[in-house]
Amino acid sequence: MLQFPSVFSIVRISVPSAFWEYGQLFFFYISIMASYIASYPVIEVDSPSLVMLLAVAEAGPDGLQKDAFDELMKSESLILPRIQDLVEGKLIYLENSKYRLLKRGRILAQFFMIYRKILREEEKGG
Repeated sequence: MLQFPSVFSIVRISVPSAFWEYGQLFFFYISIMASYIASYPVIEVDSPSLVMLLAVAEAGPDGLQKDAFDELMKSESLILPRIQDLVEGKLIYLENSKYRLLKRGRILAQFFMIYRKILREEEKGG
């Protein structure tokens, strides 16, 4: 059996000695991985909310003109990467210039519709 020293010399961290300590490490690891998985899409593709916030912030104290803001929101760079992700994820497909749901996409859409009904969210959005 592999033996570890009781304390890692470089970082001064004790090796877990009890079963519950391994459980804590497991839950810590799962939490870190879940955080990474949840935040990766924000890093991969520009978040519309983040783009809006940064545009207003960059405008400074004078603010951002509504026309410029509206033009920013029409930007294909905010929508096309998400459509491509849905296609690559096999949630939708393009047929005769129309996007259609695949079985996985239909299941996911139904899940979110049920979830919104549970929350009593009638309006579309966020």
